[in-house]
Amino acid sequence: MRLIDAPIGIFRFDSELVLKTEYYSEDKRSGKYIPDCYIIRTGEYFWGGAKTVNELINLDVEPVDFAELLPTVTDTINRQAAIDAIKERYYKYGRFAKIEELVWSIEKLPSAQSKRGKWIRDGHHIRCDQCGIYMCDTDREGDKIPNNFCPNCGSYNGGKIND
Repeated sequence: MRLIDAPIGIFRFDSELVLKTEYYSEDKRSGKYIPDCYIIRTGEYFWGGAKTVNELINLDVEPVDFAELLPTVTDTINRQAAIDAIKERYYKYGRFAKIEELVWSIEKLPSAQSKRGKWIRDGHHIRCDQCGIYMCDTDREGDKIPNNFCPNCGSYNGGKIND
């Protein structure tokens, strides 16, 4: 399938996984609009070795169903937790959520067999009972930051704070 005709989502080009977004950028030289695509592994803008816009939009790509990728993950993570981590980044940063940040959110998720912990209120901060790291639980505007996982040890804390 040609890149221009591929649906929004993940596709494979050679052995690389790439995310095609719903956004397009205008090529200043040709005036054509090209889909914004990013290499998942690196977060880099995807051109697939093409030298012209026509070559790019006509690249042969293979759409991939995200569900097909899940069994290939070496350690199992909670599927809903992965979805929540992506949504959390997207809702906070919108289209400016970088691919590497989304991937980082998933990579930081604990495996299904990992430990569970609790957030403990300690003054204006919260502390992970598993590793002891301190974090703020609100942003500059005072809005609560959902912290389901400890960024230091990966324990699942469920976002609940025990006073």
